[in-house]
Amino acid sequence: MGKPQRNTSAEKQTTTDETSDKASASTRLDASSDQDEAPTWTDIVAAINQLNKNVDSKFELLNASIAGLKQSLGEVEQRVISTEGGLNEHETRIKALEDQCSRWAEEARSLNEQVDDLVSRSRRQNMWIIGVKEGMEKGNPT
Repeated sequence: MGKPQRNTSAEKQTTTDETSDKASASTRLDASSDQDEAPTWTDIVAAINQLNKNVDSKFELLNASIAGLKQSLGEVEQRVISTEGGLNEHETRIKALEDQCSRWAEEARSLNEQVDDLVSRSRRQNMWIIGVKEGMEKGNPT
């Protein structure tokens, strides 16, 4: 269901005009029927002209509504285009950040392996002598 339509002053005026036109046409036809005569060509042409005016006013209202909708649709279209551009930019930036993060993760793994290797090498080169008290060599470890 759509939003309820708001009556504009032009629509109210058209409704008022239609009501008064119908009343005057009805009065003319009633007056001619009182005389037991059929409506004259002039009455028929006047009624047709009034009907044309009513239809034209309705089409003008519809055209005005359509113009407003076209404008709103154009604004929405511009917002969608702008949003798509922003999404593309963010997508590019996120991809670059993911690539950088992958490079840093690989570099961190490599550095961790180097540290582990250095630590294990330094442990292999240390010798422990058991049974000799520390500081016994007094600066001369021979």
